[in-house]
Amino acid sequence: DQINMAEVKYPSEYFKTFNEFFIRELKPGARPLACIERDDIAICAADSRLMAFKSIDDSLRFWIKGRKFSIQGLLGTDVDCDAFIDGTLVIFRLAPQDYHRFHFPVSGIIERFIDIPGCLYTVNPIAVNSKYCNVFTENKRVVSMISTKDFGKVAFVAIGATMVGSISFSKKEGDYAYKGDEFGYFSFGGSTVICVFEKIVTRKTIAPQVESSDTIDNFKDEASHRSVALDVDRRAA
Repeated sequence: DQINMAEVKYPSEYFKTFNEFFIRELKPGARPLACIERDDIAICAADSRLMAFKSIDDSLRFWIKGRKFSIQGLLGTDVDCDAFIDGTLVIFRLAPQDYHRFHFPVSGIIERFIDIPGCLYTVNPIAVNSKYCNVFTENKRVVSMISTKDFGKVAFVAIGATMVGSISFSKKEGDYAYKGDEFGYFSFGGSTVICVFEKIVTRKTIAPQVESSDTIDNFKDEASHRSVALDVDRRAA
């Protein structure tokens, strides 16, 4: 895929190193937000290949075939995982050519960051489907717990991948962020963001091609040039 330099905030000669270009910013307005007036609808977190699952069980059945995957393994031992078991799971897999800054899919307060050390396996589909490792629970990652009005707690997991050991954040614990605000960036390589919603939250509609395949999503709908919304709502208690 070619990089659209018309969207990039600075011209190519501005960047002194490749990594500076890799973590490039976009021009204001390059990613207008869908449903900006509705905090009860989440948006995509990154330019990525998007997969969304109504439940953890669906993700295991459709795509994640690696050994020893569990929500506890993903979020670590410092998180109370009970509320997320059988919750909705959305995976944003970034390729090297993508814009590598990630954004808040929901509005809320950052309660805490949890740094989990690990490996730097590739996150391509072959590796994710491998029975020999589970990249999502074995790779280096940072879990951010976001407290929201409309979704309860949301676990935002930034996962390092091949050559991506550096995950940087633009916000700190205790900050309030609005949907679409920049959250941070990955340094050089491919990488992944996973958002896990509590089990009281569900996606009302998931297109079949998103549910069962690796679908490219450029953080916006190409026809409307607005960020693609994830239609998520609370389940009845």
